[in-house]
Amino acid sequence: MKSFRIFIGVVEIAGYYGNLAFALREQGHLVTVAGASGHVFEYEGQHSSNPFIIRIYDALLKALALKQLSTSKSINHLVRKKLLEFLTSLTRVVLFLWALPKHEVFILGFGSSFLPKGFDLPILKLLNKRLICNIAHGSEARPPYINGGPLESLNDPITKGDLHTIKRATKIIKIRCSKIEKYADIVVGAPLTSHFLEKPFINIFHLGLTFKSQSASNINNNALIKNIRILHCPSNPAVKGTSLIRNAIASLKDKGYPIEFIELIGKPNTTVLKELRLCDFVVDQAYSDFPLPGFATEAAWFAKPSVVGGYGWPFLKKLIPNNIFPPSHLCHPAQLEESIEKLIVDIPYRQDLGNKAQIFVKENWSLQKTADRYLQLINGDFPRNWWAIPCQINYLQGCGVSEKKLLKVLPQLLQEGKDVLQLKDKPSLEKAFIDFCISK
Repeated sequence: MKSFRIFIGVVEIAGYYGNLAFALREQGHLVTVAGASGHVFEYEGQHSSNPFIIRIYDALLKALALKQLSTSKSINHLVRKKLLEFLTSLTRVVLFLWALPKHEVFILGFGSSFLPKGFDLPILKLLNKRLICNIAHGSEARPPYINGGPLESLNDPITKGDLHTIKRATKIIKIRCSKIEKYADIVVGAPLTSHFLEKPFINIFHLGLTFKSQSASNINNNALIKNIRILHCPSNPAVKGTSLIRNAIASLKDKGYPIEFIELIGKPNTTVLKELRLCDFVVDQAYSDFPLPGFATEAAWFAKPSVVGGYGWPFLKKLIPNNIFPPSHLCHPAQLEESIEKLIVDIPYRQDLGNKAQIFVKENWSLQKTADRYLQLINGDFPRNWWAIPCQINYLQGCGVSEKKLLKVLPQLLQEGKDVLQLKDKPSLEKAFIDFCISK
């Protein structure tokens, strides 16, 4: 088997790329990963064995992330943040020049690139580097007008400035997706977020997520324990629907259920893993467009089932074969309380679902199997059924936002004309958004 020189970066998403690098190294490949040890949630510790440029870059990333999490509006804070942004961008340029002659394969995640506006992508193409771009994580590809992150920050009532911001962000992401499609050898996408892609992409469900297997010792599966321990770990409470989840838990407590609700926000991954061992099940989020997101996948390794709310499950089940559709308790956001109640009272169902989730990630999304599939992408010898067709996408409700909020934003946005949707290549999807606003 040929040994590849692989660069992975330049950001980390929930430990995905650090774990992928680990698995590829285990198979004898020379792998450089940038960003994995610079994540604020500490998915991978800082390594003194990393090249100096990687250590500098990761340290800057972490410092910048901490600044971005701060709510301070002082001049000193803003100046330091801008300085860190400049130094991080400058270091990316140096990193690119360093990595270019040393690697033949580049795996870039979350729509990231070394140079501003993806100017490095045509250079990689020109130099015949194998380029795989993963834009399946969510907001890097999802249209901003159905993306909870941008929408939750809007004023009430919505201003013209808000609409301009959404319109501009939409155009930027469309341009980014088009550039990635133009220069990448392989684009990895998700069926419910790839509205702006125009060419076939690799369906992320065929690759899987990358989490190291966890020991199953000391796991709380004692059905006789009085309190039900429910875990929720929102990276962004507004986007994850945490207020809706809290209300559901409060209502269930009022009904007399002995619930111990554990909510972790901004905690290191080691703390999350400790709590996963102790809980009975997890509530991932209220408005997801992925049936087993990162946190729920981690829970699955401990045989802990997940409640995942969202609007797109009927549509997604038509696109994803049953054998690669991950097990979780999927529900409409309006059914969140009854779904949590189901896992409280139906102990055999809860334990069976947790066991099925664990079997699924072991057999389908193990670290080595996911790494093997990336190697198939690198070699170009993957099954043809891994391809997904963008014209099949007809999902409207997005992620991280309620339908009620969407219906406040979309009609106002569409007053500027349907071109704001950036869906000229998909007239049926464009019409579906317009009809969605009218019908509701």
